[in-house]
Amino acid sequence: MYRMTDEEFEAAIVEALDAMPGQFLEALQNVAVVWEDEPSAYHLGYDGEWDEEDGWEEDASAEDDPLPDDLLGLFDGLSIVERANGLDDDVPDVITVFKGPHERCFDSREEIVEEIGKTVIHELGHYFGLDEDQLAALGERYSSNGLRVFLQEEYSGNFLEPICNRAVDLGIVRIWSCYRSYNLEEFSNKKLVYHPICELQIGVDLGEKNPLYNHPEPSIAPEMLAGYPQILHESLDHGPYSDIMGRLNLPVSSVRYVVDSRATIYELLDKTGGYVLNSRKISLDGQPRLELRHHQWRFFPLKDCSVRSEIGYLTRENTVLTPEASTFIQMLKDYLLRDIIPNY
Repeated sequence: MYRMTDEEFEAAIVEALDAMPGQFLEALQNVAVVWEDEPSAYHLGYDGEWDEEDGWEEDASAEDDPLPDDLLGLFDGLSIVERANGLDDDVPDVITVFKGPHERCFDSREEIVEEIGKTVIHELGHYFGLDEDQLAALGERYSSNGLRVFLQEEYSGNFLEPICNRAVDLGIVRIWSCYRSYNLEEFSNKKLVYHPICELQIGVDLGEKNPLYNHPEPSIAPEMLAGYPQILHESLDHGPYSDIMGRLNLPVSSVRYVVDSRATIYELLDKTGGYVLNSRKISLDGQPRLELRHHQWRFFPLKDCSVRSEIGYLTRENTVLTPEASTFIQMLKDYLLRDIIPNY
């Protein structure tokens, strides 16, 4: 055991982050790193309180298997795979480093600094959509190398520049099949190669205030949405994708909310009877998907919709992926094809 003051622990975190490889620091631009004295009931999945001497009370319960009391860190947020799959949230992605477990598990400041760095890198793996087994395998195989993946929600095409300029190794993208030719021509003009992985269903998210929220069927016909407000990202209101509602045979609404923030989109979804165009995982049981993260929304595929959303990745022409990048892509494929497309 090695005790540290709060100021000393904060300094240790700063030192650990400064020593991290540059590619991980680039990824951290999208994730906040904070620290807490001990994991809370929320972090551990318990209903209870922490006691300095007794730890978590014995009769505390968790919905799933509880996390251990020596939890060093935790990623709380949505992975890039989930975001590419249409999920979003108004809560920022956060990595929390826990002071008490580090003090109890290690015997020197040097060990704590080293382990903080390992903890942050491990939790970044969850941000990239890797589970514990995949993280362990990747960490064992590449203990000193990193992975550079560019992530940006961008519709203007500017997200292609870092790939073209070799600032990153590859980019994960989502495109809609009705714009596929347009996107592929854009990629080709910039000497980029698109590698498709899987397809997603296109549909709508509904909040509890929409009367169709309890619709008993597994899909919704476009004409059923007539009269309900449309909530749109500004990229779907003007520009190359502004005709998407017509392509999907969705009726014109007299009320349309146009916003530039996904947080605002889902706030409106909670407070109005509107709907949001989205794409999600194909359900394994044919039932509408119910999302329960801070709010409650339902996703219904559009009935008889021929348009699909695709997830793939971009590389420069004649690019040979590094072993790390190849491993990451294979893990991404395994996750997407296993959990999104049954019997692919």
